[in-house]
Amino acid sequence: MNESSTPLPRGIVNAYWFQAFNAVSWQICNGSPLILFARDLGASATALGVLAGLPPILTIMQIPVSRYAADYGYKRLMLAGWSSRVAVLLLLSVLPLVAGPIPKDAVVTLLLAIMFFFNLLRGLATCSWMPWITSLVPERVRGFYLSRDRTFINFASVVALFVSGSLMVGHASMRGFALVFFLGFASGAVSLAFLKRIPDPPATGPHAAAAETVEWSQVFRDRPFMRLLAFGVALQLGLSAHGTFVLIFLREEIALGDGPILWISAGASLFGMLGLSMLGRHADRVGSRPYLGLVLAWWMVAIPAWFLIAADAFASPGKVAIGLMIAGGYMNTCFELALTRLLMNTVAGKPGQTRYFALYAVVVSSVLGLMPIAWGIGLDALRTLHASALGLVWNRYMVFFAAESVSLLGILFLLLRVRERRGESPAYMVQQIFVGMPSRGISMLMQRFR
Repeated sequence: MNESSTPLPRGIVNAYWFQAFNAVSWQICNGSPLILFARDLGASATALGVLAGLPPILTIMQIPVSRYAADYGYKRLMLAGWSSRVAVLLLLSVLPLVAGPIPKDAVVTLLLAIMFFFNLLRGLATCSWMPWITSLVPERVRGFYLSRDRTFINFASVVALFVSGSLMVGHASMRGFALVFFLGFASGAVSLAFLKRIPDPPATGPHAAAAETVEWSQVFRDRPFMRLLAFGVALQLGLSAHGTFVLIFLREEIALGDGPILWISAGASLFGMLGLSMLGRHADRVGSRPYLGLVLAWWMVAIPAWFLIAADAFASPGKVAIGLMIAGGYMNTCFELALTRLLMNTVAGKPGQTRYFALYAVVVSSVLGLMPIAWGIGLDALRTLHASALGLVWNRYMVFFAAESVSLLGILFLLLRVRERRGESPAYMVQQIFVGMPSRGISMLMQRFR
């Protein structure tokens, strides 16, 4: 069976457009421009870690809300939360304009307060998104749906980052940030119009509310889910701080400007769009694990390469860094799609699925939030590190990338324990990573050049 025999629900295109405009807003107001703005204000690595950690940490609000999400209504809850968080973005767009009259330390404090409330509202609302979409999209086309969903998101991210980079190059720093953040606010406001048009979740009958009261002990006894949760936690423990501090590494160690960094990020998102259509269809046939393994194999090459850049092992470190960023955009998109699909299929149909999604989001996101903060404190403490060991003169970024490299071994072990309904075996996963996918890529190239 394929996507033609199992059609996507009518009106689901509104979900794509909501995700696109929401991605513009998110990419600007909680992504690279926000981190660069905070750094321009003189924020410490610890403060940057807090900014990166707020979105995942505040997903903890999903736990108390999960009990009432079905009763209140998934769509109604999303609309209430998203409308409120968009209103907060208006405050963010004004903040750069007061950075002159108000001391920069005070502006950093205001920035942290604004982003706290923004992410608090997001945490309250997102409890309903995954159950809502899972109930709308049939299992056999979830990979196909997610590939389209991620294509819209990546294209929107490309536009957001390219325009943001142009605004930063063409205007004075603080004025440029104000224009960028206002674009994020406007995009968030437009996304609400499409959110309202997404179909309501199907009626589930009078037993729906009772299903949401499933005991937490039952969730913890679900072995396939807990293995997936353990994998998600290990992943965030090892790699969740990577994106934040690579930006600072590019800015401070490679000496790239804010505009070029945003353009590189846009290029990574553009490259992430390539092959998404094929990926969605193929993942629906063979499962998500082959793609999770493929990306993990890439990380085992890419993260040691970042270590070598930090160790000054390349004659042109900027070119190598840009190449890693661009290729990483594709790999990270593959990974996110495959993991989201696997989570949806693992949880779908279980009593109390809202609690499963909430528990996964809260536990994984809490680690995702704490690790950038912990690494921010650590990198501040290691600012003056220049120590000789193992024949190398170590600096703080070498320590950071070395720790990430070692963590990949634990992530691989836990991935091999993850099980997938209707998925291929671990042996097939290894064969696809090292034989199947490279051979198909070579075959496609040969056909194009005939």
